[in-house]
Amino acid sequence: KAVEDWEVLRKEENERLFSLRRFLDERRPMETDKDSALGVTEAFTVGLLRGPQLFWKTMGRVKELMSSEDIDGQDKEFLQQNLPASSGDLESESVNESKKESKPSGPSEEEDGTVM
Repeated sequence: KAVEDWEVLRKEENERLFSLRRFLDERRPMETDKDSALGVTEAFTVGLLRGPQLFWKTMGRVKELMSSEDIDGQDKEFLQQNLPASSGDLESESVNESKKESKPSGPSEEEDGTVM
């Protein structure tokens, strides 16, 4: 009987802890009132703790990319054929297309020589 009561008590306490954590997550000072003393303190502390993590993860990814191998010829050709153009190319194409669409199909006033 004591073991059963202990298990029930442990289960209730775990549920209470989960409920308390959920309550605190929903009402963090940083999210509810950023300009309050608690909000500023929490934002500053979180920034201090997460900043170095972000830096080291970024450095790890840079090292990984720098140590990766170049793509061989056959794979490179496949990627060039199947991947879309770079975003800069797409932007210039869309600008050119919009210029074509905005041009009137008939002669312009300058070419016609008549002014309204």
